[in-house]
Amino acid sequence: MRRAGWERGDAAELLAATTALIAVRLGLALLPLRTVQRAVIAVARSGAPSADGSSAGDASIERSVRRAARLVPGSKCLPMALAGLVLTGRRGHRARVQIGVRRQPDEPFGAHAWLETPRGVTIGGDEASNYAPLLTIDPFAVE
Repeated sequence: MRRAGWERGDAAELLAATTALIAVRLGLALLPLRTVQRAVIAVARSGAPSADGSSAGDASIERSVRRAARLVPGSKCLPMALAGLVLTGRRGHRARVQIGVRRQPDEPFGAHAWLETPRGVTIGGDEASNYAPLLTIDPFAVE
């Protein structure tokens, strides 16, 4: 691990990210989005909100999810954002997933999902500005 330039604890984070990503991918393949959404919210809430996290924590989760996505086939923006939400919530930090559609009406239909924290977009941010949010998944929002 050290030779690969990974920091201490990266292996544990990669394992957690891979586990979350596999669970989300299987859930999305077998269950309706609403069911997966409820499960993700329940797991994310298990880490009671204690703080808003940090930029370093956001970067660590983003890096782990990206590495895990290389190992889990079919890991696109939605599973990655939901896995990131699980990991962020388990740390007790606030985050939410936005699912949106392409803003440009002259282009073909397109959808995208991204993870937002109080510091900005963590996962899926490269394309997020091209999409108008339709659905927000926020584990700590008042229902």
